[in-house]
Amino acid sequence: MNIGPLEVIIVLVMVAISVIVVFRILRFANRSRRHRPCARCGERVKNGVLDCPHCGFDFRTIGAPAPR
Repeated sequence: MNIGPLEVIIVLVMVAISVIVVFRILRFANRSRRHRPCARCGERVKNGVLDCPHCGFDFRTIGAPAPR
């Protein structure tokens, strides 16, 4: 069985596409662990930030008892 240059190019393109897809999935999964959505505006905020830079929401109030 003889493999021609066209078959080699097709296989290489398929492998490259597979690698790109896997890296994009891993990058998205890693990014989602470093950020969280703001409870007020929904924008992504880095973990550890206490005030949303977009709307000013105070994350320290989440889970606090409501004022009476």
